[in-house]
Amino acid sequence: KNPLTFESYAELRDLFRDFAYATEIKVVVVTGAASGIGAATVRRFVDEGARVAGVDIDGERMHALARELGDACLPVLGDHASNEDDARAVAAVLERWGRLDALVNNAGVYTGGQQQIWTVNVLGPLLLTRALEPLLNPNARVVMVTSGLGRLSSQSSALVKRLSDPKLSLAGIERMAEEAPGGYGASKATLWRLSFASWLCTACCIYSATTTSETRGRWPATSGGSESVL
Repeated sequence: KNPLTFESYAELRDLFRDFAYATEIKVVVVTGAASGIGAATVRRFVDEGARVAGVDIDGERMHALARELGDACLPVLGDHASNEDDARAVAAVLERWGRLDALVNNAGVYTGGQQQIWTVNVLGPLLLTRALEPLLNPNARVVMVTSGLGRLSSQSSALVKRLSDPKLSLAGIERMAEEAPGGYGASKATLWRLSFASWLCTACCIYSATTTSETRGRWPATSGGSESVL
């Protein structure tokens, strides 16, 4: 459950490759799957022989990716911060495959209203992970995609104090998401803290995959098969 920082695309790509080989990952859910890091992640898992449910609010792009990848990609349209949409995602995965080996909480926003940032970056991963928990197999993987801007050393002393509290609970993190105490960096720092929450499938390996300032913003939005994507 230790946070991992990736200095290159290859390191992050190799993490997902290790998942596939070491744990026989066959079914994956990826959020923010229609473009960018999410689409690259979907393509990489499909290349490794997995089946992927891609969750995104952009129906046009999500369906385009599903057409490209065929039966290996199941498009699930919805907002991961909506309990109703999360329930539909659970039902879709359960009906199609009946199992789940990995969840990649990739969806996130950098700009917008402060409340929107926290809803997408913190509340969404929390709610979807909780909804999918019953489907996760033993030794499944859960990945929280954070950011170098979420380092605790860059946050306010008040936020650091809250996130450093060993008694911080799931309910406490939910309340923080509703309060939205800060901008993008603060939301990603809280997501990093969420990766340590003991309520998340104690049999699972939970990672906080952090891209650095050098890699952030340079992920290709299209085309798989390159060494520069996952």
